[in-house]
Amino acid sequence: MTSAVQQMRSASAIDLQERFGKKKLFFVLAAAQAVLLLCILLFCSIKYEVSDDFIMEMVVSGAYTGHPDAHMMFSNIFIGWLFVPLYSLFPAISWYFWLQMLLCFLSFLALTYVLVQKLRLGTAVLTVVWITAFAARDLYILPQFTKTAIAASMCGCLLFAWALFEQNRRKCCVLGALLAITGCLVRRDAFFMAIAFSSVLVVYHIMICFKQKQMKLYEFFLKIAVPGIVFIVTIFLFNIVNALTYTANPDYTEYYTFTKIRSQILDYTWCDYEDLRDELTAIGVSENDYQMILHWDFADQAVFSTEKMQQVLDIINAHRVNLHPSIREALSMIRLRQLYYPMTLCCVLLGLFCAITNPKKLWVPAVSALMVLGFLVYFYRLGRWVYRVEFGFLFCAAVLIAYFCEPFFKRSKATEALLCAAALLVGGWQGINYLPDNTAPIEDAVAYRMYVDGTFYYSASYSPEKYTKTVIPGKLRPEFLAQVNETPENLYVLDFGTAIQTLYYDFSVFKSSRACFPKNVLFLSGVTQSHPSVQDYIESLGFENTLVALPSKNVYYVSNTSSETRILTYFQEHGSPNVQVDNIETLDDYVVWKYTIK
Repeated sequence: MTSAVQQMRSASAIDLQERFGKKKLFFVLAAAQAVLLLCILLFCSIKYEVSDDFIMEMVVSGAYTGHPDAHMMFSNIFIGWLFVPLYSLFPAISWYFWLQMLLCFLSFLALTYVLVQKLRLGTAVLTVVWITAFAARDLYILPQFTKTAIAASMCGCLLFAWALFEQNRRKCCVLGALLAITGCLVRRDAFFMAIAFSSVLVVYHIMICFKQKQMKLYEFFLKIAVPGIVFIVTIFLFNIVNALTYTANPDYTEYYTFTKIRSQILDYTWCDYEDLRDELTAIGVSENDYQMILHWDFADQAVFSTEKMQQVLDIINAHRVNLHPSIREALSMIRLRQLYYPMTLCCVLLGLFCAITNPKKLWVPAVSALMVLGFLVYFYRLGRWVYRVEFGFLFCAAVLIAYFCEPFFKRSKATEALLCAAALLVGGWQGINYLPDNTAPIEDAVAYRMYVDGTFYYSASYSPEKYTKTVIPGKLRPEFLAQVNETPENLYVLDFGTAIQTLYYDFSVFKSSRACFPKNVLFLSGVTQSHPSVQDYIESLGFENTLVALPSKNVYYVSNTSSETRILTYFQEHGSPNVQVDNIETLDDYVVWKYTIK
């Protein structure tokens, strides 16, 4: 009897010691996460991966109008409502950027907490360090709202499901749900991607519950099903409110509809004009009109109306059926694009560790790999291959595998030390890839533009140089920006292909675009086409749209992609045959053109 009591006391003491050890480990790893973020903020060259984030920040900050607008195109209206009072009170601060940093940091904290609580100490250190080392550069150095939403959604769902099934901790459930919901508000589609991978974890725990008879059916319904249903219903309610805010205003309804059609035309496989010639001609769309749509020159909604764009989309969709690559072609594309990604290597290392240390869990990396492969084949066949989406699949897979890394061998000081050493070895190896490249040819303006533009222009592709190359705001196009600031009476309309992926690097992510972006610069078209806040600003300048404005006095077009020829043809085909275009000057590789009426 005495021996049994002593054994129980000994087990309780070990459990208590383990609990306090986990608590200390979490705080150590959390502190390391904070130090990592601080070092990146202080020493790395942070820039948005794509221009969408910069444009969204312009809208929500009120860069043109001075009045913040909550309708952020890709994010839920609730995120916009959060930003509006912040930008109204402190307009110079880039709240959009800081929210992304905060969400990514909280995502890593949630992931760290779950893995520390669930896994052995050495295994927890290894999985946390590996995922952080491979993923942090994407989330912190090249922030992008889709990647941020994926990280928040996946880590939030992980915390929610773990607390629900394993610990029944209400606070953790609520915090996990809030993080996941916020990720959904930032980008809804990213949340559904995370849900797909999280469902593997949920199904596993449900099977364990019923197999081991851990709870009765009514207990399962009250403790598991009800919170899960509330979580999902909350997500749908947020999306319903978002939809209602757009449909309540005819202008925003028009913008929402146009944007959806535009996305379906441009974000997937393009069709050659020759294949569509007869059908496009029948609806009054010339070859030049079609090229203007493909190159984001559709600023005149009298010509490129929502109805006309829908007709074009219907024709394209009828022909896309024959353009989908075969599964073999999709697999070949995956081989070419995936083998060199940091997150691919992270998934491979975690998968090998999971399978070798516990062969019973071999199914986890196998299922994760099949899911990633399935999603990639699906998106590639649609013609949608962009790195930020691929990163999302791989990040979700890495988190899922890490959750099941439970070695079968007995714990010892030697194995714990070995796992920690492996964590530090890989972490240090990847840490080298965070060091900024200070060899930028800043003194040579032309060489510096080539140094930056050659790496960052193609935002859909991965390049390791993007994380290390130094971008200094104001150094890329100093002559052009000086000209813009010295001539506030002029309006400069920028070609999408020329400037959308280059100009925003001249502005720091730490500053609000409202405080630094010149108000006499507009993009010809883009993701803000027909957005009421931008359209109101254009009309306040006295123009119907940016295309119609080009022949007006003091309005100049900036392009280096030969788009000026397309636009000249547009004028000639649509009732203005007397318009001509002249080359005025070249500033920092940007050619300034002037359209006039003969």
